[in-house]
Amino acid sequence: LYTDYHRNLVAKGAVIKFTMQFIEGHRKELKNKYKKFESFDEKFVVDDDMLAILKEIGEKEGVKFNEEQYQKSLPLIKTQLKALIARDLWDMNEYFRVMNTTNESIQKALEILNSDEYQKKLKQGIQ
Repeated sequence: LYTDYHRNLVAKGAVIKFTMQFIEGHRKELKNKYKKFESFDEKFVVDDDMLAILKEIGEKEGVKFNEEQYQKSLPLIKTQLKALIARDLWDMNEYFRVMNTTNESIQKALEILNSDEYQKKLKQGIQ
């Protein structure tokens, strides 16, 4: 859920600044640890230390911390940070693969496409 706090973090550049700083400080480590995107996607977690740095950058950029809005936006903030890191390490495709995990429409579409019922209908249409 986008809140004013999250929007302000993005608008003031705090999210991008955090991502750039994090990548610059950890690129070699990340590339060694996650040779393939699938491993990164499965195992990489945005932790509390990373979030504390983001909040600090936000404060420096004039974004007043709001606990209630932060908690509402937290799942999306974590996903966005992970997606931006993935984009930097790989490409836009990986960015969207991470971001789409929070997109309810895409998740529902994937559920339908992967369902046995849909697969049966496809096979009936092909024959």
